[in-house]
Amino acid sequence: MSASSSRRFHSSTEPSGRTHPLLPGNGEDIGDPTTWTAFNSGYAGPDYLPRYYVFNETGTIPIYSKGIYYDSSTGTWVGKEHVSNWDTSALTLAYPAAH
Repeated sequence: MSASSSRRFHSSTEPSGRTHPLLPGNGEDIGDPTTWTAFNSGYAGPDYLPRYYVFNETGTIPIYSKGIYYDSSTGTWVGKEHVSNWDTSALTLAYPAAH
């Protein structure tokens, strides 16, 4: 993959363990950070630079983000440990070419 055919992709609405001071609690909209109320003990502050991954612009990026929430009392994400068999009901599919 050449540098001209790839780019870094990061969604500002996808919760990260270090980039958001609050995370989605039980029943909160994972796509709407204004609804999040669970305190994130792993928040690294506004100067933290997250790691990026490089994907091909025509590819699809699966993000396991549905049916899970952050429990600030235990400091863990609650939900299935992983997605099996490409379960689209549990995945957000991102298309870098659309951005």
